[in-house]
Amino acid sequence: MGDWCPGPDSNRYGSFLPRDFKSLAATNYATRAARARILLARRTVTRAGREKSSATLRALVNGPPIHTQRLCMSAPSPAEIGQLAVRHLHLWRGDKHLLRGVSFQLRPGELLQVMGPNGVGKTSLLRCVAGLMPIESGDVLWSGTMSSSECRVEFQQQLAYLAHLNALKADLTAAENLHYAIGIRRDITSAEIVMALQRLRIDQCADLPVRALSAGQKRRLSISRVLLSNAKLWILDEPITNLDASGIAQVEHCMADHLSAGGSILTAAHQTLLNGKTGVRMLELR
Repeated sequence: MGDWCPGPDSNRYGSFLPRDFKSLAATNYATRAARARILLARRTVTRAGREKSSATLRALVNGPPIHTQRLCMSAPSPAEIGQLAVRHLHLWRGDKHLLRGVSFQLRPGELLQVMGPNGVGKTSLLRCVAGLMPIESGDVLWSGTMSSSECRVEFQQQLAYLAHLNALKADLTAAENLHYAIGIRRDITSAEIVMALQRLRIDQCADLPVRALSAGQKRRLSISRVLLSNAKLWILDEPITNLDASGIAQVEHCMADHLSAGGSILTAAHQTLLNGKTGVRMLELR
């Protein structure tokens, strides 16, 4: 395994920390504990070194997680209202350092499209920002405040998240799915539902059970749910999956209207969206 790290080259866990432990400091809690046990079991050290290694193990296993999202409640400045800021975000999946210090800002009227090959962490980044996946270190701020416990409700009220899966109830009709999904957030009328379905050109499916819809119609229905949320921040994971050219054009039109109204969009897609439109930026993950 690695050599011992004496003196100033050591990290906060002590001067007798193996070099192998350096990577443990950034990975998740369960993996840190498991890997620490393996490292200590394989190493033959002196009695003094073993005692110090045991102290290191206790610090790794029993210590607090590397990062708990810190928060928040300072009043935002006018420039920060409606702004999403991600600072030095790190994420590990097992032994893989998936996101390495990702930082960006997303202001009202802007779209940020996350690009990169499969497995690079696009979906994980979106889930971290939405609060669906814990991060190892870094901060996610909305309107200048952290998106955590005290602030989570306010942040989620301004957030609409579209995942790979459409999250639809197969036995309910298209209209019923929208009624119950949006009804959790706010009061909604039948007229609003009809208008949203018309915008995505699936109003003829309003009274059909979702199980009878095509893959493209289901995706349009999920996007209708985003429209009805009245959220300022849209986080869209591959929003044009299963859509034909007409469907893609309709979705892009809805996205452009949202940006024009002062909303913002964070999306991951392999195909460039709203190409050439002002306020559209790219973030390449490698």
